[in-house]
Amino acid sequence: MLGKLMKQEWLSTWKIPTVLIGVVFAAATIFGLFCASPVWDLMDWWGADVIFSATVLLFYGALMCCGVGTSIYLAVRYYRSMYSNEGYLTHTLPVTPNQLLLSKMINFSIWELLSVICIVFNIMLFAAFIVLREVGYRSLFESFQEVLMEMQDILNSEYATGWELFMVLTIILILVGTVSKSLLYMGSVNIGQLWARHRVAGAILVYVGVTGAVQIVTQAAMIIFMTSAEQIGLLQDDYFFSFLNQVMAVSLLMQLVIGVVMYVGSLLILKKKVNLE
Repeated sequence: MLGKLMKQEWLSTWKIPTVLIGVVFAAATIFGLFCASPVWDLMDWWGADVIFSATVLLFYGALMCCGVGTSIYLAVRYYRSMYSNEGYLTHTLPVTPNQLLLSKMINFSIWELLSVICIVFNIMLFAAFIVLREVGYRSLFESFQEVLMEMQDILNSEYATGWELFMVLTIILILVGTVSKSLLYMGSVNIGQLWARHRVAGAILVYVGVTGAVQIVTQAAMIIFMTSAEQIGLLQDDYFFSFLNQVMAVSLLMQLVIGVVMYVGSLLILKKKVNLE
């Protein structure tokens, strides 16, 4: 039954995120080609810098639309499918609250991950167009080879001890972070339904409050950790990746705590008190 729920959830949500991803790809291509076009050689005046800056800002806006827009759309979709008129139908399905929550969490997390991949890919694409204008096709390929060789030398040096663990932790943090972020949105919506009135505002306050609290705790932990690390010499070049690995571990722990708390809280709310409108 979980598979059927996931399929239905995917079919009901794929259109808008796909459009947003397509818009970002189109923006990266169009703005990148514009930045790499020969027209800049003819624009030898101060306005060229303004136009270039505006182009970069427009591209940044497209990235924000993809990232933030996808999250907001999925959060609103979750709210409507669980607590609006559609929610009455959802809660009559012969499934457990755990299956219902899992299907929505998996779908939400997949789109969050695709959004991150889309943003990273299009940033690289846009940057490639800009670099291409400066160095040309042949030089770009040669520069890429040089960068790879330099990276290989750096990673083989004594200063890169622990970089393998750093890469593994980075991948794990991205995966866990997307799930945790999805659960934070969903959990905020669920907790917001405990309000007698102004439930949407309640959900927003929960999200802002949890995010702010996590930022404060994380910053405090980082300050304490960096002070201790400096005292024992972990901030030296030889221990750079060792220090980063411990920072990543702290961030990973925070994301796990948020995810578990939000999942358990959401599950309890769905089991004990589903407050439909």
